[in-house]
Amino acid sequence: MVADALNALSTEEKQQVEERTEALIEALTTWARRYPFVRIGRILTASLETAVALPRLPLSDALLAAQMILWIYGLDDVADERLATVGELRRRGERWCAMAGAGSGIDEEKDGGDELTAMLLDMKERLAQSRLFEPLREYWTTCLRLLVEAMARESEYALEYQAHGPGALPTLEEYLETGIHSIGMPFWEATVLILLNDDAVLEQFGAVVEVIEHAGAALRLYNDVRTFDKEMREGGVNAILIVHHELLAGGMEESKESALVEAWRRILRLADSHAERCYDLVGRIETGNGRFEAGVSRLLALYARFYGHSERDRYVTALDRVGAGGPIRFSTASGLFTTARAESEE
Repeated sequence: MVADALNALSTEEKQQVEERTEALIEALTTWARRYPFVRIGRILTASLETAVALPRLPLSDALLAAQMILWIYGLDDVADERLATVGELRRRGERWCAMAGAGSGIDEEKDGGDELTAMLLDMKERLAQSRLFEPLREYWTTCLRLLVEAMARESEYALEYQAHGPGALPTLEEYLETGIHSIGMPFWEATVLILLNDDAVLEQFGAVVEVIEHAGAALRLYNDVRTFDKEMREGGVNAILIVHHELLAGGMEESKESALVEAWRRILRLADSHAERCYDLVGRIETGNGRFEAGVSRLLALYARFYGHSERDRYVTALDRVGAGGPIRFSTASGLFTTARAESEE
């Protein structure tokens, strides 16, 4: 499905994404030798996502953005695989946020720290060279804190569900409030905003944050559609699982399969609605060169095409119908698109 989405791009766009992906794979592979914790199989995904979202960002900055994706994957592995207790995860998060908020004089943190800590400190020091780091430091630190807390909370959801059954599940609203951050989108986009060095995002900061949060909600839900069967095998909690049990409790117990189908459809509709709201807001924002708008939109479209499709190949997002026309136009039927302004200016 990723190949299908990329093949639908124009020849120039496809070549640009392929060349950037190859360059990032090579650079990330070299960088990852410093950190054995990094799972090499994730390098392709991180490179592709960055290339799709940020094809025109200088390679050194794009590399940092891709490294942050690998860091988020690493944190997710720690949480999902119980490589640290929930308490340990939160303690690490406190240390990371203290590092993020500190000024100079923290080189000693590199000694004796775990790899995730060393990786984050290295990236933070390079981000600090950007002139937008200080104006966005508080937001970046807040997104980091919310990311760690969201992953810790999702671990608790899974443990509570395994111990007490459906009655211990959070509501969909509670789950999604956490899921917006656990998917990693806000923290990654906070990093990207610093790298873009576009003062216009500061002038429209409220709208920019709203775009990021709707994108995070959509990505969380599309991911849940794709990984539902995997989550069930591993005893995890998922948006579809929550709605499924709500439907069973509401009177659909006579047909568990029908309730599951309906849960899947509701989650896809909800994901599409968040994507549509994201696109609508993107069309109202005007940054200096449009790279923020185009980057969020292209990444969301890629996720919708790949993740908004179940492992059972039975339920597919309606995203191709979302966001057409207006300031945002689809470049292909795949849903990958750019802002007309960004395309004309660059």
